[in-house]
Amino acid sequence: MGCHANRNGHRLRRGWAGIWAGALFGALGWTACQPEPAPTRGRSLGSGVLIIEIDAWRRDRLSLYGHEHATTPALEQWCREAVVFEDVWSTGSGVLPATASLLGGCDSVLSHHPGIAMQDGAVVPAAFPWQLPGQMPLLAFQFLAQGWRTGLFDGTGQVNELRGVHVGFETLNQSGVPGSDGAETLDFVQLQNQWSAWLRTLHQGDDWFAYWHVADLERFHAVDAPPEAFPRPEALDFQPPLASVDPAFHALPRARRSPHLASLADYSVAYDEALLELDRALQGLFQRLEEERLLGRTTIILVGGYGMGFGESGLFADAGSLSEAELAVPLIVRPARDLGLSTGQRVAGLVSLVDVAPTALDLAGVPVPDGWQGRSLLPLWREGRAVRSEAFALAPLHEGFAVIDAESLLARSYPWKSEAHNLGLSWSGHAGPEQDPIENLWARGESLQPYAYRKGVPQGEGAANRSGMGERWMDWGTRWASRIHRFARPIPGSDLPSSLPDLPWAR
Repeated sequence: MGCHANRNGHRLRRGWAGIWAGALFGALGWTACQPEPAPTRGRSLGSGVLIIEIDAWRRDRLSLYGHEHATTPALEQWCREAVVFEDVWSTGSGVLPATASLLGGCDSVLSHHPGIAMQDGAVVPAAFPWQLPGQMPLLAFQFLAQGWRTGLFDGTGQVNELRGVHVGFETLNQSGVPGSDGAETLDFVQLQNQWSAWLRTLHQGDDWFAYWHVADLERFHAVDAPPEAFPRPEALDFQPPLASVDPAFHALPRARRSPHLASLADYSVAYDEALLELDRALQGLFQRLEEERLLGRTTIILVGGYGMGFGESGLFADAGSLSEAELAVPLIVRPARDLGLSTGQRVAGLVSLVDVAPTALDLAGVPVPDGWQGRSLLPLWREGRAVRSEAFALAPLHEGFAVIDAESLLARSYPWKSEAHNLGLSWSGHAGPEQDPIENLWARGESLQPYAYRKGVPQGEGAANRSGMGERWMDWGTRWASRIHRFARPIPGSDLPSSLPDLPWAR
């Protein structure tokens, strides 16, 4: 779908102010899809909320969060007027589960289709394994129902593959022209231009919500020369084998192969350089927002969808498993100046991606729907009052789950249970019967070296309790998913754990 919007209702509601603004911009020759700056000084938009989700944005590799390499100098300056959340976790180390939680305010397990039940009793995988059920209250629709303009700007087309994601968005950006590898990609600046063009279609006083999906860091390996900006980490100074299939464990994916990168340390430094390049792009956006006088009434949320692994969970220069490297993500919120909230602070306390949607609504003064697992972060922000004691995540590449609390991350992984061809074979090196799950309890912040998950660690105190918590969460989510997804396989048993939340919208 191209850059467009059917806005007759808004034109009537806004009256002569909207007609005057439309006539002015039309006279100047601006159209909805021209990649030019969006002058807004000649008019006054209403309140704005901009969520920028960044793929592969690994928290501990940002100097904003203490990394030794200066990867985020511009962001550190900008955060003087923002709030940095220090303990944020993804709901799934992949685009679709992360986006489902960010836009649906619910745990990712509810957006995973449990399989289609056939008449003969067989179960086949759903064509769209990640879906936003029709009953689920969606973030964009909450804004739209209050009269806000809404736009989705997807850098790769992957978000548009999330079934149901379009609900509540008036405008979905036009995808880029497929490249030589068949992938449709738009970089940060192209997304910014599309968003700027969309802003020019808005009218005097329009409130607006926009969601960007940024994938620049997923292309960190596409370099023209060996990286030189930062020292190479000694622990990664070896050359991993090249995988025969993608994705694969314990080998470099062929899709990541670069003629200018040899050792895993080279890839690591290339990633840090890509972080620095992204930081410069963000600086350009911050300057544009200031120049166009949009910061007074615009709330900006920068959030990582998932991280990037360099061997910790067996994945080299890739993501999709359950290590802290892939699940610990940044979250920075810069509230609109008109809100008068305190900024320039760092906030501790456990946060999940499901908490972003209710926080965005809360900051915009839009009612938060019942039945979301997410909680607004304003109590944590203002009063230091915790909003959750644990967070959960799924592994989209293979079966498994993670339970995160204030002290540890418990991961239960089934790397040989996957729909990806030969992924299990790449874990063990041979095809064989199903094995017991790999379960590790990691202390938070522990430095994990490559192959750490393959070796496993002794079970620490409290592992059984956390494992049981994860099992109950999976059981709860899978049973609800069997009810809310069309043609889903039935899950035996009807009793749902009373300790986990009810879903009034799914009844």
